[in-house]
Amino acid sequence: MAQYFFDRLDTLAFLGEQVSNGYCSADTFFYSRSPNLVYESHRTGGGTSIFLLPSIQAADVDVRIRARYLRSADNGTVGGGIGITARHVDVSNYLYWPSHGFPSNSSWCGLYGVASGTFTSFHGTTTMTFVSKHAVKWSYMRLRLQGSSVQYAAWNEDSAEPSLSEPFVFDLTGHPSTGYVGVRIGDYGAIYEISQIAVGTEGDVPPAAPQTTVVSGIVRDDSGNPCERVVRAYHRTGGSPLAQTTSDPVTGEYSFNLTTADEIDLVFLDANGAILYNDLIHRVIPGQPE
Repeated sequence: MAQYFFDRLDTLAFLGEQVSNGYCSADTFFYSRSPNLVYESHRTGGGTSIFLLPSIQAADVDVRIRARYLRSADNGTVGGGIGITARHVDVSNYLYWPSHGFPSNSSWCGLYGVASGTFTSFHGTTTMTFVSKHAVKWSYMRLRLQGSSVQYAAWNEDSAEPSLSEPFVFDLTGHPSTGYVGVRIGDYGAIYEISQIAVGTEGDVPPAAPQTTVVSGIVRDDSGNPCERVVRAYHRTGGSPLAQTTSDPVTGEYSFNLTTADEIDLVFLDANGAILYNDLIHRVIPGQPE
């Protein structure tokens, strides 16, 4: 039993990045944008990429991902879907739960499997209805796989998390009984963004996202006027970078959403090419009055 939460996907070393089913080529790719994973496909036909989480191999898992459809790619068509893969052994042996037509207002989903390269659709007698969802809006997908029993839930971020569906039981004989967990994207002509992956194994539920604390203020120049400056947040004890932003050029306002309650150092960079002033460091304890 264990719980895992990932929200810095730009620094996470995925296993099996861009594992393909043979239809993907160089015109399907992904790139990281701090801190999220952004996947972009310019294909006009189907393809598959799988991003496996390192060090998590389990039989029974409960997985929640936070994702959104950004826009169609340059060919203007959208197909396939984004979802969760589990019990992944290799490209010829794994289970997955996709949502098809993710950017539309309604969709359907189900459990699929690949065993020794043979594809199986387990939802054939049971249609699993997906919730409504909209482009750009963040949505959550959750899959609970216990033995041969599957439960799921899906919801938009502005809605409360619903209860899991009733259990659906399938005959998984011949399919992997354990393996890696990850995100599977079988899509073309679309751009997706994934910001969180949470996993509970062997009976544990996926952990909630850490509480965020807003750190904000106004940057002023030597004349006392609001100004545009780069602002960086560092963990005070270890010195690791936490976030970076640029203050508003008109109001001077800046804001961070941080998931730490530890002391941080805010570094305000002087303007390039200006009169040489030292960069300023401001010591802050998130959530406490300054």
